[in-house]
Amino acid sequence: MRRLWLFFFLLLQSQLTLAYPLVTQIEPKDNSVFWQDNISLICNASDDHYIRKVGFFLFNESMSISEYKCLGEFCKDNFTTLLCHFNRNLTCEDGEVNQDYGSAYSNFDFFSGKFYEGVFIDDDDILVYDVKGNLDIHRGTIEFWIRFGKDVLNYTHDEAIFIAGKFGTKDNEIHIYLNSGYLYFSIFDAYQNEHYVRRNISYLKANSTIYVAAVWDLNESVNKAGSRMELYVNASSLNNEYYDTNSDIYLNSSPSQIALGLDKAVTYRIDSVIDELRISNRVRSKGEIENAFSQKISTQATLNFTVKLSDGNYKWYCFVYDNESNYNSSVNRSFWVDVSSPPSLSWVSLYPGSEDDIDPDVEITVVANLSDPSNVSMAILHYKRSGVSSWDEVLMNYEDGLWKANFTPSSPPDLWNYRIWSNDTRGNSGATEWYNLSVEYDKTWKVLPSSIGEKYTYIGSTKKIGTLILNNTGDYPLNFRLSSNWAQISYNISNPENFDVEPKEVKAIEVNITAPDIPGEYPISIKVTTTTDGASPEEYVINGTIVAYVSGPYLKVEIEKYPNTIMQDQKTTLKARIRNIGNETAINSSLEWILPKGWINITGDLTQFIGNISSGEIFYHEIEVYLDPSEAMRGAAN
Repeated sequence: MRRLWLFFFLLLQSQLTLAYPLVTQIEPKDNSVFWQDNISLICNASDDHYIRKVGFFLFNESMSISEYKCLGEFCKDNFTTLLCHFNRNLTCEDGEVNQDYGSAYSNFDFFSGKFYEGVFIDDDDILVYDVKGNLDIHRGTIEFWIRFGKDVLNYTHDEAIFIAGKFGTKDNEIHIYLNSGYLYFSIFDAYQNEHYVRRNISYLKANSTIYVAAVWDLNESVNKAGSRMELYVNASSLNNEYYDTNSDIYLNSSPSQIALGLDKAVTYRIDSVIDELRISNRVRSKGEIENAFSQKISTQATLNFTVKLSDGNYKWYCFVYDNESNYNSSVNRSFWVDVSSPPSLSWVSLYPGSEDDIDPDVEITVVANLSDPSNVSMAILHYKRSGVSSWDEVLMNYEDGLWKANFTPSSPPDLWNYRIWSNDTRGNSGATEWYNLSVEYDKTWKVLPSSIGEKYTYIGSTKKIGTLILNNTGDYPLNFRLSSNWAQISYNISNPENFDVEPKEVKAIEVNITAPDIPGEYPISIKVTTTTDGASPEEYVINGTIVAYVSGPYLKVEIEKYPNTIMQDQKTTLKARIRNIGNETAINSSLEWILPKGWINITGDLTQFIGNISSGEIFYHEIEVYLDPSEAMRGAAN
């Protein structure tokens, strides 16, 4: 029974650990079409613990937008330089860690904070972070929640909550501290003069929790009264007192450390719980501060955000994080914004599709793929002879998802233009760019195949190696001539050096060759040339290889890679190519290099066992050699 309960406990624990937050897209619905440019995106999120962040990501080929809102704890944005949550550890979001002052000062306790947990700072704690990149001394915002460990009136020794400074004199520093019922936000300038804003909070008792935000700009006003500094307690600045804050404040260096809950002399601690710390590199607005103060934790959250978008297709999804950093996201949805855009053309094609077949007085079918989120209402084909100002037009028919229309370019041959005008069901209309169409009689031809490839022919025998397909695609008779580097070649036409092919005629020409008497690989080329003026192309060359073979295995060896010239005391690579051009497998084959005197083998075996080489198979082998200057002979080497 104990094992059964243990199994059940582990199974339940596993299920709880794997419980991810849920997020649902509410609006827009998938494949929606909007006729206005302000679009509201709505996401709903839920979790069995607490939602920390819910947001969306919106994108297409040319842009992307991501927005989110946080619940409870502070969120990191583009202006955040330091963010610490103190949820049972002191490491901040970007990896900043507490400086080590030894075990005697690192016995931190974590208690319930405003949201989840906060760090309790008492007499055996020193909590200090490096400033580097975490604070802009010239302007910014400091925010935190604090739960006091005793009545505020009992803080009488400038007990510090926050210090951005250094050990030694008070210059070029920022302090937030308590004294005799007042909360101070102070800046000590380069001459050790104190500029401060303070608030009487003497009414707060032990275990009271408040939200504090301090903002400053050394050279600009941060409130209507012209002060360079402002202090907010629970998002309010009412009843603040200001001392020397209405003129520019001069600082000439940056602090090196950020200390929490202790004074510069490391004498007094705050004996309170600090939950959440966020430092920003700009002055946050009163609205942002009010939003941070109003945050609450919840197992449910809704994000409703409106974006202004241009016409186009967009994809988007929602995402959510819970307080345990579990993440989840929805599927991608798509929607259209169609305020003023006309239908778009994906592609247009012509029939006949070849320029060779587009001639004067031949009817041409234009097929267009048009689309629009609000549906295409009408399409019209415009066409004209190039140089003419006015367009002729014909209404296009919608068939099988495509728009089609016909027109016939008249004689004489010329350049023609065409375009497609269309509108959608909302009346947005537009025309495509002009397309040019060459309407003329052609002297064109094609020949296939493009290559003969490799043809095996027994030594001394005659064999058909292929058929040339010669196609006169033009409108005039063409005269041709065949020539080749192969001496013993024949065709199935009576006069291969002078023959005609009529317009649109396709002629099949068989090619026969007689193989050499010596086995080997021999290149062959056949040149097809037209003698008709103005024909295109003028000629086409078809290449291939004739492999003359014998019965049984026959190995052909060539040194394929070698230098034309090499100096003494140099290295070079030699590469051999071995091919079986017989019609049977060569058994237990091997390769042996024989080098001239003074050619020293460095890498690769001079004798290489290959094994079986089947008919047509190729084997390569490389060696590297060095030419000994004392022995290698000058002259040609074989």
